[in-house]
Amino acid sequence: MDKLISNLYLLPVYQSGVLSLLLYIYSLNRPWRARRIMGSFLALTSIYFSFNLLYSLKLFNLLVIVYYLILPIILVFIPLFYLYIESVTTPGFRFRKEHFLHFIPAVFILLLNLPYLATSDYERINYISHGFSNVAPSPVIRYLELIYIIAVYGVCNLQLFYYTWRSLKRFEEHKTYIANRFSYTESISLNWIRALVISFIAFVLINDFFFFTGMKSLAVTRIFYNFCMLAITLFVGYHGMIQTDLPLDDDLSDDIPIKEKAEPQPSDNNDIITQAVSLALPQPILAKYSSSPLTEIQKQLLISHLERLILEEKIYTNLKLSIDDVARRLDTNSKYISQILNENYKQNFFAFINFHRIEEAKNLINNDLNQKYSIMGIAEMAGFSSKSTFYEAFKQIAGCTPSEFRKKIISESS
Repeated sequence: MDKLISNLYLLPVYQSGVLSLLLYIYSLNRPWRARRIMGSFLALTSIYFSFNLLYSLKLFNLLVIVYYLILPIILVFIPLFYLYIESVTTPGFRFRKEHFLHFIPAVFILLLNLPYLATSDYERINYISHGFSNVAPSPVIRYLELIYIIAVYGVCNLQLFYYTWRSLKRFEEHKTYIANRFSYTESISLNWIRALVISFIAFVLINDFFFFTGMKSLAVTRIFYNFCMLAITLFVGYHGMIQTDLPLDDDLSDDIPIKEKAEPQPSDNNDIITQAVSLALPQPILAKYSSSPLTEIQKQLLISHLERLILEEKIYTNLKLSIDDVARRLDTNSKYISQILNENYKQNFFAFINFHRIEEAKNLINNDLNQKYSIMGIAEMAGFSSKSTFYEAFKQIAGCTPSEFRKKIISESS
């Protein structure tokens, strides 16, 4: 059994190391900072699992050399993973000086653990090999045990809950950002982060339970630990490779809301239009765009040109359409596109484009010439690249699934 468990401890070391190397290779010659951060996270994970492997193999002579770094590495994990989340939710993310503040607890514990370097080799091996079962430990060893408990079961748990709160808050902000700027969620959605955070919290709480009940040394507990670590690192590594950095915002720097051959001068009629529109809009939207330089005539021009792109050019069939693409086509700023979508259509960009995609899909399904195409083929023709997104949007807008809609059309025509 001990040999099996030792081999199990080797698997997370190997897996994390390989995933880290792949992430670094995939980010070569590319501005993918998020993958490099995830690569660093998994590299540290591999080092930490190496400590567990040495302990399992009872190689205490090697373990005493690297023990001093174990606690700081443990306290770097969660802040580093949060910085990864920040990197995939921030357009053009760059590592800044203030990001080093996240690593203060790790440095603090590193300094508190300095007395370890003053202990003898015998004390170190005795401390590491016997742990908390050490009989009559010296004051220094008692101190090191206290620092270990404070770091792993105090600071680490505080980090977990603090960064979970920050991560979930950022997750919600990211969902809003995506909905306002993109017509797709593939490779930029962070739904997996929420699942990972919940899973990791559950794992930490279970691990704490095993420690305080004395079950941590049991064989079944160690097997459970290793399989959980294998699953978590594989899950993180896979999503780290398919996740891409957000593109830079493409707002134009000029204040001209739309290029016009001759901009009409404001008139009394324009003031009447402004008052009428203002009465029809919810107060939060009015407050949000109260400082916008757009006049009502400019808004109507934007709406007219936008509807031409939608109805005549069917720009929504672009699988990777973003609000910046639309802004470039209209020679304007994306924030103005967002404004007219909120004010005039009461929708964000994601909902607006997917509404037209669903209408296109319904028309395609309704056409007898398209009966030869599969539902996914229809979805791609309408602008969807994800089956799940297509089905979710179709059911929400049409009130039924695409298959049910097709069956209804066939039954009505027969």
